[in-house]
Amino acid sequence: MRGHSYGESDSRHQRCGKLDHVATTVYVVTAGREATYRIERIYLAQDEAQDFADRYNAMQPVEFLDVESWETGAPAAVYDGPYWVARWTARMPAAKRPSESRDSPRDRYGDFEVKREWWTGDAVPEVQVVRHEISGMPHVEVIGLSKEKVEQTLFDTVVQIREKLEGIKLSPRQQP
Repeated sequence: MRGHSYGESDSRHQRCGKLDHVATTVYVVTAGREATYRIERIYLAQDEAQDFADRYNAMQPVEFLDVESWETGAPAAVYDGPYWVARWTARMPAAKRPSESRDSPRDRYGDFEVKREWWTGDAVPEVQVVRHEISGMPHVEVIGLSKEKVEQTLFDTVVQIREKLEGIKLSPRQQP
């Protein structure tokens, strides 16, 4: 998280035994935007970073350098740890799929994915469903702290969507 100040101490570090955590400001010289964004150099002194950037920018380069101040250490957050995410995208006829998915093998019920990811930010809900369409294809994403609850919620949501799309009630044997 560039350019944000996170304060001098973080209670999570104190619980981990790092009682003397004090943030240090570093000055990061960057170039580019979006996909070409990159770090060129890092300085402890702001005047040294700015001097380098000014001298470089005086050459009229294609990409100018910027100086950003960053705080070192872990960001302050309500939750900083692993969570589970499960995703499902409905099966579509090959001709209706976006070009990037035409070569992907798909089973009768669509693509399922369950994996662990890292989250730093607000508290992760016990389980939460996010539904939307991607290029006209039904897509479901479920996040949460319990793998079992995430998988069960994904399963229940996919069954509801399939029942609605197909106009039928699935028996327990027919459910994926």
